[in-house]
Amino acid sequence: MQVADIVLVLERDPHFVIADNHVATASQRVSNLLGWQLRRGRVRRVARGVYVAIPEAIPRTSRWRIEHWDELE
Repeated sequence: MQVADIVLVLERDPHFVIADNHVATASQRVSNLLGWQLRRGRVRRVARGVYVAIPEAIPRTSRWRIEHWDELE
């Protein structure tokens, strides 16, 4: 997944507000979040701005929330 693609998807969803022009752009915020996930071992960086998720590194509770996201609303 590329940072730019993630930003496009999130900007289409009215429930997410990821840009704060005073502090950071949307791509900077997504990059920072992916950097944190990288340090936690949940994603791997394959190129600049391109990351691959490591599903087995995602905690069980988080994985359940991701899989059942539509049911939680």
